[in-house]
Amino acid sequence: MPAVLRPDGPPPQQVHVLTTVAPWAAAFGVGRSAGDDLLDELRALNMPATITDSAGGAPMTWLELARTADDWSLRLPAAGDPDGLGPGAAGRAATEAGEALVVVADETRVIVPSRDPDRAPTWTAHRVDGPIGATRTLGLGEARLILLDAIGDATAALTGLAGTSAGAADTLRADLAEHVSRFAPVFPPGADGRATEVAGLSAQVLGTLSLAADRRVGFGVALAHADEGDRRLGEVAAAARTALAAAVNHVIGDFAHR
Repeated sequence: MPAVLRPDGPPPQQVHVLTTVAPWAAAFGVGRSAGDDLLDELRALNMPATITDSAGGAPMTWLELARTADDWSLRLPAAGDPDGLGPGAAGRAATEAGEALVVVADETRVIVPSRDPDRAPTWTAHRVDGPIGATRTLGLGEARLILLDAIGDATAALTGLAGTSAGAADTLRADLAEHVSRFAPVFPPGADGRATEVAGLSAQVLGTLSLAADRRVGFGVALAHADEGDRRLGEVAAAARTALAAAVNHVIGDFAHR
């Protein structure tokens, strides 16, 4: 299966940037893609090529990091779910950003993006002493089955909103496509087809939930009614995040260890 291709035209604001950057960095690090390809992806995401050090050390570029990295692990933490990163500065920054990349080279660093709309985007490397907790593991086959069920829950959350069916179908499809694209990573050529499918299904679930949340606010759904399904939808979103991270980490590992 071919890699996910970046669509023509202005890209949407991606929810996660490391789901794309990390696989391209891993591919470059083992000579499976060119440095210019990695830099192109960074530019497309409006992210810099330089990573600053949280302790004030010398900055490094993504190209330098990719050349020296021995191991990579994408994390997609959320409030109450640190994904193995713990309560330190790196974990707090990662949870606020909703993503981080654990990179092991001569030392362990946690790379976290910052995309404050009032400031220029940055990358920060947090040096970590001691072990970092393991991320959740999920096989691609299991992830696919979980996501196929989750798509039904996410679609029900969207179509069950009052006013959704009354809206123009074309508008709903366009809005949904835009939301899904914001969660979809772009993988290098040669990425595993199963991982590409799981990443696409994850984006479909997360994008559908995102649109449902936006429309719920717009339609003024009663708080009591909204709370009834929040716990279940939170579980669905967590499962989709886990599956997305598993797909990305599979692609990273596949490139890094070929």
